[in-house]
Amino acid sequence: MYLLNDSVKMIKKTINPGFVNLESLHVSHDSSLLAGSNSLLYFTPASDNFTMASHTSSVKDISSDDSGNTYLANAYSLKKNLTDGKVIVRRSKRCWTAKYASYNQTVYSSFSDGLFYFKNFEEHPLTVDEQTLFPSSVATKK
Repeated sequence: MYLLNDSVKMIKKTINPGFVNLESLHVSHDSSLLAGSNSLLYFTPASDNFTMASHTSSVKDISSDDSGNTYLANAYSLKKNLTDGKVIVRRSKRCWTAKYASYNQTVYSSFSDGLFYFKNFEEHPLTVDEQTLFPSSVATKK
């Protein structure tokens, strides 16, 4: 993994911490969340430090909410990793996307049986003209 500055010059090269493949990367203010083939790691550039977040597999997408909780879409479910290390499975179904929208505190996720949104601990299908949607990616805008 390489860190580049605004002039696209390398400022740091980091050694792979040992996972096989980098599946997904989510960058926040002061750290990065890396999903490997069997683990989830936080990387803090300031200290050049990797910290194990949890064991997981087949991560397809990552998103974080305003409190620092992380949503993981993987081949088996949508998981919410809490900042205290606990993991909540929001839905057990093949999942491709996880997108947190801060403007309405809602998570949007595409599953093998359609698009759903999660708000206030409730799950809701999202359709257009009563037709099920199967997006491969999700973006949000107020």
